[in-house]
Amino acid sequence: MGAEASRPAPRALVDAVEALGGATSAEVLELVDAFARAPPAPVTADDVAALSRSSRRLRTAAEVADAFDLPERVAAVLLRRVPSVDDATGGGDGGDAVPPAGISLADALVHLASCRNSDAAAVEEADALLRAGALVDLAKMATTATTADGDDNEEEEEVDARAPPLAALRTMSRARMPGAAERFPSLPATARSLLLRSARASLAPRLRDAAGAPLTTNPIGGGRRRRRSRDVLTRAGAWLLAASIPSSQRKTWRRVFSSVDDGAGFSTFVSRITADTTRGPVLVCVRTKCGDVLGGYVSLGDPSSSVRGDRAEFQGDAGTFVFAFGKASRKVNNDEGGGGEGGGEVDDDADASDADASDDSWTRVGVYASTGANADHVWCASGFSSDRFPNGFGFGGVANRPGGGRSAIWIDGNLERGRCVPGIATFAAPMLAGCSGVFEREEERRGSGVRSFSGGNHTNDDDDWGVGWFEIDAVEAWATSGGTNDNDKRPNRGDRGGGVRDAKHAELRMMMRLGGRDAGGPAREER
Repeated sequence: MGAEASRPAPRALVDAVEALGGATSAEVLELVDAFARAPPAPVTADDVAALSRSSRRLRTAAEVADAFDLPERVAAVLLRRVPSVDDATGGGDGGDAVPPAGISLADALVHLASCRNSDAAAVEEADALLRAGALVDLAKMATTATTADGDDNEEEEEVDARAPPLAALRTMSRARMPGAAERFPSLPATARSLLLRSARASLAPRLRDAAGAPLTTNPIGGGRRRRRSRDVLTRAGAWLLAASIPSSQRKTWRRVFSSVDDGAGFSTFVSRITADTTRGPVLVCVRTKCGDVLGGYVSLGDPSSSVRGDRAEFQGDAGTFVFAFGKASRKVNNDEGGGGEGGGEVDDDADASDADASDDSWTRVGVYASTGANADHVWCASGFSSDRFPNGFGFGGVANRPGGGRSAIWIDGNLERGRCVPGIATFAAPMLAGCSGVFEREEERRGSGVRSFSGGNHTNDDDDWGVGWFEIDAVEAWATSGGTNDNDKRPNRGDRGGGVRDAKHAELRMMMRLGGRDAGGPAREER
């Protein structure tokens, strides 16, 4: 390759190749192929440097987009941010020489290694993409791979573009929100793998129905298919959450409950997430009638276990988190709370925010992991009659008090209303949702003191100051472990044992245990 091509590689390139697993690693060879259009197997950093000097350079956003299969707006950001490795590209030995414009193989390797090995570099890269509005394009690209072959994705992408996750990303981009990239681990994770098609392919899970059939599209007749606009979790939403979930749980997500299809029954919701066929972690997603989308992930230490609804006690482990996606784009037709199918095109380049001026839901958008302050991660109880064990589903806080507790997210036992409390120690999350208005108390409605809901913050009781109330439009539950495990049946928990150990006596057992504690003596353990 000549004298120039034979010069040794600079230290920065040597370190980068080693950090990526050596010159024969899959990541190095994938980049070599992108630049050289050939699959050689260099064995040293010097070989990579020589190939870098003799191979093509990417000088325009279009060339970068073609080489790495990226949206052109993303490619334009990369073209500005990938630094030049002067000695490796032949421009640093003369002192005054200026490196040629464009990105070389060596430049790409050093940049990839920096993002892969430095959290700060990955966050900085994600922030740059976010400020440029390029992450919306990236989300569409990352989630397209999860659709079935041959499907027309145009309408499906339009639904995703108007849904809360991408609407929030777009607003955060325009607002130049500081620290926005840290709100979702998927954003730095995406920045780490921009240059590698193989790594990007695993960023978004595939969404399936309870039977395992693809859920991202829905038949509408005439051989055409489109996505249902009333689904709470979109492909982009799954992509944003996936990086917060262990890699073993990212491949396929199976929807085990949808209030749109299965009805708004809390007992049905609990039976689905506690079923023997729903083993392992569960993702719960809620859409309010004000348009907010929020929820949480129930992480279980034992992947073969399931959420329990017959024990009035907290469960889950430190992998549990809560999240908020904010509201849908204002151009979405939200008739009947379903997200709508009309509303026209969304203009990514418009100067105005998609959110109304009074809507600040995008400021609380993000994933909020367990802080480790306590183990009160998830409460799930159904069928109890005592106020000591409120029926409902909640993340964090204090649940065993009359009427439910103060949780980061609480879903009432009728699946009609919920509430959010900011600053709960378990997750330290802000107010994740809450409509405007007040929760008004009727004066002795039929002598029962029942309160009527009018859309927002209940301020009548001292304990409820700062609580964000909401009415539920739809709820979904997803099993992130994928398969249905139909061939691995276990006995129903309610069939184990008899007498007081039967499932129907779960509340009696809890009262006995609680009574032992209240009496000042040691609680009796189940035998």
